[in-house]
Amino acid sequence: MSRQTDPRYQEAIDAFDKAIKLEPDFHDAWCDRGMALVWSDRHQEALDTLDRAIHLDPSCPQAWMNKGKAMFAMASWQQGTERSWEASERHEKALEAYEMATNLDPYYFEAWMRMGEVLTNLERYEEALKAFHKATAIKPDDHEAWEWKGRPLVELKQYEEYGKVTEKALSLDPDCHLAWMNRGLAHYHLGRPWVEVAQCYDKAISLRPDDPVIWSAKADYADASGWPQEAVNAFDRALSLKPDFREAWVGKSIALLNSDKYEEALEALDKAIILGADDPDVWETKSGVLRRLGRHEEAQKAFDKAMSLKLE
Repeated sequence: MSRQTDPRYQEAIDAFDKAIKLEPDFHDAWCDRGMALVWSDRHQEALDTLDRAIHLDPSCPQAWMNKGKAMFAMASWQQGTERSWEASERHEKALEAYEMATNLDPYYFEAWMRMGEVLTNLERYEEALKAFHKATAIKPDDHEAWEWKGRPLVELKQYEEYGKVTEKALSLDPDCHLAWMNRGLAHYHLGRPWVEVAQCYDKAISLRPDDPVIWSAKADYADASGWPQEAVNAFDRALSLKPDFREAWVGKSIALLNSDKYEEALEALDKAIILGADDPDVWETKSGVLRRLGRHEEAQKAFDKAMSLKLE
């Protein structure tokens, strides 16, 4: 069942419609109706409804917050489509709405968090970090705020600070698998031995043993740390849990290349191409593997495919 057809959301929308019919200027009903439409993935209707709520009370931070959520949801839907060019514009509009919410209520924790998320998506990492600083100042015991705060720090290559933020998140929730993954990432960037990095991912795996993303992340950093066979083993575990995990097939191919296992690497690349043939980097890697195997004509075809995809 899609969210658009989920009867619970429609029941909520119907209830708000009845309230609005009785009292057309019922601001809270307009505001909450807008969020019900967001959760139903009816984004334009949600925006129209929330604009009505803002018109009725432009000083309401919740209405601005909800409008930001609607804009962000619309941007997420547009990413990866023929209208992906609009996603960045929607993110900017979401950011404006969150800024209005925080201007009206400087202690609006969720608005600061949402603002940081959007700024991270827009690759405005310094500004994102400032937003997360605000969030952690308002709620210093919220472990998710500390986890999110780490994301722009990684992009800014501030690994020492990232390590501190990760330790803070773990102190607040020692059983959070994401925090353990983040700690592993911090250890890797700080040049810690692979055994210490692996211990963090193993702890995350112990908390969620059937999560292919954790196994794949461990594999990525095993390979990057010079342990390609351990990486292959971890990728195999990820793929046993999710056979259509395209990124894991690509990662496995690289680990096999680093182990000089070219035929097996080619098989993994072909699996990745079956799952998604529009990645020029995969075709270029395949070209390199075929050349190493002496299959030059096939290598040239794969290279030509890579170049044509890059020009699209």
